[in-house]
Amino acid sequence: MKVTEIAVRRPVFTLVVYLATTVFGLFALSRLPLDLYPEMEDPVVSVVTGYPGASSWDVEEKVTKPLEKGLGILPGLKEVTSKTMEGVSAVFLKFQYDTSLDDAAADIRNALDWVERTLPDGIEDPILFKFNTAYFPIYFAALVSDTVDVTTEGTYLDEHVIQDLQSLPGVGSVQMFHVAPEEVHVDVRLDDIERRGLTLTQVAQALAASNVSMPAGKVEDGRYDLPVRVPAEYRAVDEISDLVVGLWEGQPVHLRDVADVRDTHRRLPNIATLDGRTVSVLFVQKQSGGNTVEVARAVRARVAEIAPHLARGIRIVPIWDASEFIESLVANLYRSLAVGGALVVLVVIAFLRRVRASLVVAVALPGSLIIAFLMLYLKGYTLNAVSLMAMILAVGMVVDNSIVVLENITRHLDRGRAPVEASLRGTREVGLAITASTTTTVGIFLPMIFVSGLVSILFGQLAFVLVITLVASLVTSVFLTPMMTSRLLKPGSGAAGAPGFLERVESAYGRLTAWALRHRRAVYAVATAVLAASVLTLTRVGFDFLPLFDTGEVRATVEVPVGTGIEESARVAEGIAQHLRDIPELERLYVQAGESESAWGAAMGQTEGTHLIQFHMQFGKVDRRERGIREIAEDVRRVLRDTDGLVGHDIQVGDPGLGGMMGGKPLVVEVLGSHYDRLKEAAHEVERVLKGIEGTRDVAAEVPYEKPEVQVHLDRRRMSLLGVTALQASEVVRTAMLGTTVTRFRGQGRDIEVVVRLREEDRDRLDKVGRLLAPSVTGPPAPLRNFSRVESGFAPIVIDHSSQMRVLRVGANLSGASLGSASREFERQAADLRARYPDVVFRFGGQAKEQQDTALDLAVILFLGVLLTYFIMAAQFESFLDPFVIMFAVPFAFTGSFLALSLVGENFNVLAFLGLIMLVGIVVNNAIVLVDYIALMRREGMPLHEAVVETARRRLRPILMTTITTIAGVLPLAWSSGEGYEMWRPIGVTMLGGLLVSSLVTLVLIPALYVSFERFRTRARG
Repeated sequence: MKVTEIAVRRPVFTLVVYLATTVFGLFALSRLPLDLYPEMEDPVVSVVTGYPGASSWDVEEKVTKPLEKGLGILPGLKEVTSKTMEGVSAVFLKFQYDTSLDDAAADIRNALDWVERTLPDGIEDPILFKFNTAYFPIYFAALVSDTVDVTTEGTYLDEHVIQDLQSLPGVGSVQMFHVAPEEVHVDVRLDDIERRGLTLTQVAQALAASNVSMPAGKVEDGRYDLPVRVPAEYRAVDEISDLVVGLWEGQPVHLRDVADVRDTHRRLPNIATLDGRTVSVLFVQKQSGGNTVEVARAVRARVAEIAPHLARGIRIVPIWDASEFIESLVANLYRSLAVGGALVVLVVIAFLRRVRASLVVAVALPGSLIIAFLMLYLKGYTLNAVSLMAMILAVGMVVDNSIVVLENITRHLDRGRAPVEASLRGTREVGLAITASTTTTVGIFLPMIFVSGLVSILFGQLAFVLVITLVASLVTSVFLTPMMTSRLLKPGSGAAGAPGFLERVESAYGRLTAWALRHRRAVYAVATAVLAASVLTLTRVGFDFLPLFDTGEVRATVEVPVGTGIEESARVAEGIAQHLRDIPELERLYVQAGESESAWGAAMGQTEGTHLIQFHMQFGKVDRRERGIREIAEDVRRVLRDTDGLVGHDIQVGDPGLGGMMGGKPLVVEVLGSHYDRLKEAAHEVERVLKGIEGTRDVAAEVPYEKPEVQVHLDRRRMSLLGVTALQASEVVRTAMLGTTVTRFRGQGRDIEVVVRLREEDRDRLDKVGRLLAPSVTGPPAPLRNFSRVESGFAPIVIDHSSQMRVLRVGANLSGASLGSASREFERQAADLRARYPDVVFRFGGQAKEQQDTALDLAVILFLGVLLTYFIMAAQFESFLDPFVIMFAVPFAFTGSFLALSLVGENFNVLAFLGLIMLVGIVVNNAIVLVDYIALMRREGMPLHEAVVETARRRLRPILMTTITTIAGVLPLAWSSGEGYEMWRPIGVTMLGGLLVSSLVTLVLIPALYVSFERFRTRARG
């Protein structure tokens, strides 16, 4: 090999290249951002449109449906869903995973320009939300005070906390919730305005017309141009009370005569508490590409600086810090990386028993990983759980090539060849074998380009890191390793000086191979039996999509009867919280009763309402508790079941990030149709079926309860006689009940809304509003009661659409059952449902849908991976028969994987499938080494049987070394139990079991098969 010759002849050049790469790699490591997941964009854009005061029926017909129709033709669009609630519409546009969300957002804005022409007056401007893991908050904290109502201290908190945190490097935004904005309330007294014959419209128009600051041109006197301005804005709240709003009996009517003007705060739509105390909440988002851990550390440090200087008894209490879990998880991975690396080095030393020879192999380990750090930095990736897991998987594999090269070089040294000649000849002899083994392992990841969806985004980085490290290990084995052996090793100093134990093992394996060649049918029978027995393990292994992380969090959503007010919901929440505090592991309890602010919940796809209560519980890190998070969640369920008056509840445990992107509960069944009553009936039937499936928990049909509403019906004939338009009448009712922002008060350095409405005691019953006057275009104002009547009605609190059809969802958590088994059981029983409801569509959603969509892709990848591995070996061996023999190692990798998963009780999921795909490229390496060396022996004139037996004896040591080092690398993953172990244990167990069984079986099976196929080939040639 030319590159080997350059490395050996120019050692200084080789060393400089290695040192330069190391320096740049370590520098890149110091600059890599640290995060939990690779940064990804879920290709979803939500369009949130407010229609204040409108019922869910009105919002659906007038806002949601036009938006769905107008936006449903965008390029790259995969699915349209929506959630319609009282006063707000949220349309979710899911695009193909290769779609640029920036381009998609531009297309949406262009389409909105056309759609908005068909939307009703009074709607708010649509707001776009793009989903990206970088937007997930990284830090939550509560603001509490024992002396003031912290929810009314928004201005102070903004000046002394928010702006300070916002200035930190890496911080994208800092937002506050549960803070009531300042407002000027003009609370009109019904008796006074009725007695003076004034309308609410007159009051609103007078307020708006009297608060202006208008430019009025300029004065030119020949020398100067002087701008003219009319500053007529309110300078103090008292000025508003003095405003003249009309005449009565020839006297001016001041605003104070008919209304109470108050400088106050907006009433919040929710109540939030932390450990029983009313709080406001702030959360911090990092900038895209920022280092989550560094940003969170900076925020914590700045909070520690700010806190002692806050006045009014305000304190900052951390609720949740994403960096804590990331730091624990990464520390756990670093420990696994260190343990795996140490085990690999110990294995090398144990086999070679020469410190210098072991040093040569050990250098390949950090060298390959450091190059991976450099490439991650150049690609703009983060250092996260996925990339670190890839490095741990690579730890045992990156030394394989160097082990094979070193072992062959030392054999030549023991035969008396000079170090330079031995290094060149030894590397040249095994160059094809290590290139073939590396290419097959790397090539297995090529079909990953055909995978789309979350799996591709999440694990594309894993494939990238593994490919880089393996290619780097190949370069190191033919570049750095021969150079070091030519300088460090002397004739007779290599691995040939192995202890008698290893020689006896090699001799025993040679005898076993000779026996296997004589009894090939018995070997085939045993191998077939092992393969058949593995099929039985499939019945004991469950199938999931993604594992659940034990982050120490439990989130519960509790529903009380529809129409319950915020204060009553908060009272119920406190009663539940008192019982939850009895759970011994509880560290923090955050409670929110009511709706979110600024339609944030709707943008995230959540149902809103004053009857909903959210509980966020933290129970400490997994290594500080005796019980798992699922066991603790059962205590939470018990508390909720024992609470009277609850309509329903839903519980989620673990990491909310990826689960939230796929629909919350793992098992979701969607029920679609056009007839609402039929949908409700079918949804309840699905709920019944799911409750009957073993292992399901928290089964609930999201059938919205209908909320009572009051409807004001207008008599158009009477209105026309009185000269009142429907718009004028509607605006009077809206202003009276909801309030209308008529202008803004900008005096005293503030900028706050001025809201006109009836005072609270005048709008507690709608019949009072009938006394209000509506302006007429033909005569004097007319009372509303003269042309309207009040009726009661009902409207659902939420209306869901999917594919522009109404949809109801039925969800279930799982405990003791896998997602695959529960889905199959539902499908078995769904045939009867489809027969009874032919006009209704039943389909999976959430993780169940993602699992269905991904299963075929992964199966195709596995098939293509196996096929590509065979093609690569065929091209390198210039033979179709030899690679066919080698491929018999693959089925036994699957056997070992499922056996290991069943023994440890792990479910087979996407991560385990990824391990299975990797095994295809790994387990053939031992067979490649055997077949390649057998061919070499035969080219030197050795008979077939002797060549096979001699190869088995000579190649056992490098095979054992590479296999055991690979196992040593994944062993910490398979037996890990710290933070985040749920993510990497399945892949570790899969690879560990596959490597063990495949290696043990193929060491005997491959030589026997090779002899049988060679005899077949000889007979075929005649």
